[in-house]
Amino acid sequence: MNVEGYEIWPGTLSDHQKYRIPSKDMEKLKQAMLHTLDLFHRHVEEHRIYYSLSGGSLIGFYCGGDMIPWDDDIDVEIRQEDVLHFVKMWQSGARSEKITKYKRGFDNTHTRIIELYGEKFEIIMNEPTYTPGKKWLMKLRPVDHDCFHNVPGGLDIATVYTEVPEKLINSWDLCTLGIDPADMTPTGCPEVQFGGVKTRALKPEVGKSYLNHKYGKKWSIKKHPMIKLKHDPLFRRLVRRLRFRRLVRRLRSITSPRD
Repeated sequence: MNVEGYEIWPGTLSDHQKYRIPSKDMEKLKQAMLHTLDLFHRHVEEHRIYYSLSGGSLIGFYCGGDMIPWDDDIDVEIRQEDVLHFVKMWQSGARSEKITKYKRGFDNTHTRIIELYGEKFEIIMNEPTYTPGKKWLMKLRPVDHDCFHNVPGGLDIATVYTEVPEKLINSWDLCTLGIDPADMTPTGCPEVQFGGVKTRALKPEVGKSYLNHKYGKKWSIKKHPMIKLKHDPLFRRLVRRLRFRRLVRRLRSITSPRD
């Protein structure tokens, strides 16, 4: 099945919200995410904060200039020196009246409501303070938007820090290569179009190298990860081995003497 130039299996669901692809619900969510990115970009440009799309969003930009069909959040990375700006935004927000607990490191007590250009957004931190070396992620998503019925999802804002020279760590993954803050400049991350809105993305010669390090060189193949995995030689050998072991156990159960 082909969706927007990507090969997927029929019945494939989106990563977090579990919407069927394609569907009206998924399109509604996508437009909400792109609108959030549009306002985020407008805000950081006014405050001279530079960033880049990252992770699956950067893959989507290089492969088709848009979100990957099954990706229902947007990933960006900011410089460590700009984290305080967003922490202050969170601190200035009103407390959320929600009673539902967030999961995956996110708690209702860490949710605030802010306003961007006349629209209300949830701004959620997994921790109320930022400490280099500890997991940190901030989410931004529209208030009262019915497309977010699962906890993950939104505009995911991570930062990058350096433990040792030339080793860049993403503040949420902790163990994966991050984008070099030295490249987060107007020339290193030029303004681009992504799904019809303005954002910033690393130049291809830098960004593609980053993706190769993080995901391997098959990231540019426009197929759902499960389809890629099915055709991976190592995975196929593993499946054959598991099937062989299952067959051996079955034969043993059949041939073993019974009381």
